[in-house]
Amino acid sequence: NRPAPPAAPAGAAAAAAAAAPRHTPQPSPTAKSAPVTATVAATTGAFKSSKLLIRNLAPGIRENDLRQVFTQFGEIVAVRPNGPDSMVLEFATLNAAVVARRQCNRTNLKGQLMAIEFK
Repeated sequence: NRPAPPAAPAGAAAAAAAAAPRHTPQPSPTAKSAPVTATVAATTGAFKSSKLLIRNLAPGIRENDLRQVFTQFGEIVAVRPNGPDSMVLEFATLNAAVVARRQCNRTNLKGQLMAIEFK
């Protein structure tokens, strides 16, 4: 049996703990980052409006086709043509536009990969 080491005076232990470097947890390099919220996006200026320019649309795509795809993300205020293969889609909220772009950019709609950017 070994004898227990002598206990440090209470004041010395508190001083040593205060002087020890503090560890700041770092995120794991493999951890996924949290999704960007509209509030963060708006304050950073990353996104300026709730309008999306949707390009590379297949011939024959109509306003109703886009409404069917994008209604799941939020209220659609307007859809209007913007050239032969593009349309502008406006959501009621910035957050709906952010999520819709993130989930639908470079996805297939009737044989064409949509290219979606903020307008």
